[in-house]
Amino acid sequence: IQTIAGLEPLAVESASAFLDRRLTALKARFRQGRTLERYTDALERWRRGNPELAAGSLHEVGKRHAAAWRDKLLAEGLAASTVNHHLTTLTREWKEAKLQEIIAENPWEGIRVPRARATAQRRRAFTWAQFTALLQTTRADDPAPIP
Repeated sequence: IQTIAGLEPLAVESASAFLDRRLTALKARFRQGRTLERYTDALERWRRGNPELAAGSLHEVGKRHAAAWRDKLLAEGLAASTVNHHLTTLTREWKEAKLQEIIAENPWEGIRVPRARATAQRRRAFTWAQFTALLQTTRADDPAPIP
């Protein structure tokens, strides 16, 4: 239909093939280190956990799949901030597919763990026991207990 209309035909690429291309681009950008490991982990974990979707077209991944993936990661016991990092990584890669006009919608947009960052970064005051232990550890000249 696209050809008849004089338009460029839509690219049909499996999610796995697209992720292979994206991983190659990420490896060229980051070369090594923790950042590359975290991105790779997020993409490979999704691919291993969703072999049917990975083998299919990028178009087949929908919001319900994205939400189900979030829920699965949380059920596995991953920290909310880690789950959000995985979701952000997947959002970024599908955004690239959208920019390349491979897909029309990004199913990962808006899928997050509510208030994960606030929970992960909540600061609390030291308890008295923690405070005295800290002082005790830092006082090298007088090992006597603090009253």
